[in-house]
Amino acid sequence: MRYKVTAIKPVEILAKVREEAHVPLGAQTTRPVENYKWIFLSAGEVRDGLGWVIGVMASYVPNAPTEVRAGKQTVLLPLNDKLPKAYFGLFELENSAIPD
Repeated sequence: MRYKVTAIKPVEILAKVREEAHVPLGAQTTRPVENYKWIFLSAGEVRDGLGWVIGVMASYVPNAPTEVRAGKQTVLLPLNDKLPKAYFGLFELENSAIPD
């Protein structure tokens, strides 16, 4: 499943991002790899084709429970929410039209 994030306000989210890794694979020299990354989005910015969106940097959601993820305090998103949905007034998360 792929996701689309639209920032309502500036925000930093933690999500799985698909990238091309350069590895020797015979005639093919790249393959898709997914890694968790912190992504900063400006208000109105859209990022489509993301993997699982884990949460938002804790500094954007004061006084919310946090856990450390990818080296930073993170406010985790609830699992199995019906999408589309806006989170914390910061961004909207919806299913992407980009295939998996």
